[in-house]
Amino acid sequence: MDTFKQYILQVEMGGDVNAGFIGRRNGNYDDRMARRKLTPILYDADRLLRRRDKLQSDELKIQAQKLLDKFVSGYESLGDEATDLKGKIADRYTKIKQLLKSQNVTVEDCVHMLEQVCSLLQE
Repeated sequence: MDTFKQYILQVEMGGDVNAGFIGRRNGNYDDRMARRKLTPILYDADRLLRRRDKLQSDELKIQAQKLLDKFVSGYESLGDEATDLKGKIADRYTKIKQLLKSQNVTVEDCVHMLEQVCSLLQE
């Protein structure tokens, strides 16, 4: 059992590479523990991406922002070492961010772009 000081130095001060998911038996990074905690967030992101057309824009923004916050905290809890799980989190984070950016395009913008394309084709 570590003392409180050892715990603070190792976990809170960044002394351990994957500080958030350390196994009790051997003190090493436990990928199963990390996946168990972060897989539901990845599932929610996939579900939101599939259902994006069925949700209203305000609801979509609220859910996406909540997911982004969860992704940031989950990513940071994995420490500095590159893992497959961090790659999946970064990928879903990017897709959700793109989803939010694409919501800023209005119908009027689309009509204006289409008119520009049509005028270019007529020339």
